[in-house]
Amino acid sequence: MIATFALVVVAVALVCAGLYGLLGKPSTHTGKKRKQHVVNGFRVGGGILLGFALMTILIGSSQIAFGIVHSTKLSRFFAFLLWLGSLALILSMIQLWAKYFAGWIGYSVLNGLFMMSSGHLVNNPAVLVPRWWSTSATTIAFASVLVCLRLNNTYLLKATDRAALMTWLLIFTFAVDIESSHSIYREELGMAAMFVGCLAFVLAWWYDREAQHHRHRTPQMQHPAGRSGT
Repeated sequence: MIATFALVVVAVALVCAGLYGLLGKPSTHTGKKRKQHVVNGFRVGGGILLGFALMTILIGSSQIAFGIVHSTKLSRFFAFLLWLGSLALILSMIQLWAKYFAGWIGYSVLNGLFMMSSGHLVNNPAVLVPRWWSTSATTIAFASVLVCLRLNNTYLLKATDRAALMTWLLIFTFAVDIESSHSIYREELGMAAMFVGCLAFVLAWWYDREAQHHRHRTPQMQHPAGRSGT
């Protein structure tokens, strides 16, 4: 209830800020800069809410589409179409959200440290978490952060980066679905999924690093200077 109320308050604040950014007409230079800050904050906040909504739809529709959760209001076929649509929309905006990805994974590192110290889930103290699992998950998340720090504002994603990001997204959805299925192997499968996602990032980083070294090693073509006279 509290989380829902907080989201409603944030949404109302974003709408008000967006209206100010669109309709407000400041006359001074300071006012124009303040308006630009409001617009940028509106974009970031709106992007966070949109990302949260898309991830919720992606995970929820996948659980219904693949029979993990049974729903009387949504058919498996329509849930599958909804899953594909949300996945396509996330892919179309990948250049926009990739620069925030390392921070998102960094939050997982923080959660992993809390689980390592407490021995249970962060949001559910009744569920115990094995030490080997929390330690491995934290290590994998930290390694993923290190190889994703290069995805900043000025970095243009390559095909390998896009493939790694979408692979991790699908793997993350699979891990959540496994956790919800209450399988006796959910811990092992979840760990294997996180390892595959991290491996995709490492391979994309290694490919980009090798491509840069190859460009530096390749000598530039030298055009012979023309000579005048005989």
